[in-house]
Amino acid sequence: MRRAPERTLGEALYLHLAAKKPPREQFASSAERRRYQVWQLQRGIVAAGALRLRACALYAGVQWVDALQVGGRAASQQRDARLAAAQYERITAGFPGDPDSTENLKVAVVEFRRIAERSVSPEQAFVHVSRVLEQFPQIELDSFNWGVGAPGRAA
Repeated sequence: MRRAPERTLGEALYLHLAAKKPPREQFASSAERRRYQVWQLQRGIVAAGALRLRACALYAGVQWVDALQVGGRAASQQRDARLAAAQYERITAGFPGDPDSTENLKVAVVEFRRIAERSVSPEQAFVHVSRVLEQFPQIELDSFNWGVGAPGRAA
């Protein structure tokens, strides 16, 4: 302070000395200092809790914004899926109808595969006849009739 406040007597001198040469001991007792330290610790804990609450609130806000964006993208994809399904329906509406049900078509495919497995291919017979004709060039073949007798055997 540059000037002493009005109506101060010895207090100004005491303040001057206390500022220039502070005493080693505190004026407060150790019990009072302990209460002050506990009070400081409590304020520190409250401040840390408030800081943590703010951090959690910030994180929750970021997650909320992200959830809104995900919801918007999901709604957009659902709309696109509905449009694609409608377009598919329009395209397939112009197709001719199936002559039979899907189950009957599956049964027909299975049956045709069984027939193909039981059928003997004529290639082996052609190879055999070709080898015989090479051994006997004087023999000429005008026709070749292919038929199947028992399953898996050439006739």
